[in-house]
Amino acid sequence: MTVPDHIESALAKFKKRLSKDELKEFEKTTFKDVIDELDRVQREQEQFKNMVNMARIQTFLNAIEQYGKIVEVFLNASRIVCFIWGPIKFIVQVRGYILTP
Repeated sequence: MTVPDHIESALAKFKKRLSKDELKEFEKTTFKDVIDELDRVQREQEQFKNMVNMARIQTFLNAIEQYGKIVEVFLNASRIVCFIWGPIKFIVQVRGYILTP
């Protein structure tokens, strides 16, 4: 089994665990959407005077953006990258919700 085959297999298993709404949301998510969501959470927390240093995850975001580019270029799999960004955006949304009073 090749690397792309392994990735396709893992992606198929992951997709089976998602609801239809989650699948739709993940399929359209981009890196820009993740950044926009981080900005939204920061503005919301600032409004409630409950800021968390979201900038600390910038190194992670830079690394994962590079990973996404590698997946796109070397595996010719740009349709897979949304399944990197979708879960990250979801985590940011949940984390932002938890931190907001």
